[in-house]
Amino acid sequence: MAIDIHLHVEYRKRKKGKKSHWVHSENTFINDRLYTLFSLLGRGGEYDPLFPLRGLPGDPTSVTYESYKQWKGGICENASWLTTQEFGECLDNYIKIVKEEIKDSDCEEWLKNYRLLYSCMKEAEDNGESARIIFWFDC
Repeated sequence: MAIDIHLHVEYRKRKKGKKSHWVHSENTFINDRLYTLFSLLGRGGEYDPLFPLRGLPGDPTSVTYESYKQWKGGICENASWLTTQEFGECLDNYIKIVKEEIKDSDCEEWLKNYRLLYSCMKEAEDNGESARIIFWFDC
């Protein structure tokens, strides 16, 4: 049975004299089924998650929340969120596992879409805006 991940990227926007707020990314990211990565993110499987599942954050954007509500009505599991740094650690650990344990050198190619997502988050961080991914799985 196939499992998909639903990822939403959000950035914290700051405006002078106003309270900061989260903004949903306008980018669309293609997320391949990488079950070892899903396991590291908390979906269950052969590897323990690197970070505890946190559920949906208390302040998601309306786009993320509406998408989550649609899936929660169906089969939606293991919602959580990660900072840019935490997500980067998951990607690095995925590469280590695939190269050392699974003995496959094509893992960087498999990760290209996730690396693109990470680089967009990192760029926002470098520009002084916090970023996070909010995700859940369906099956």
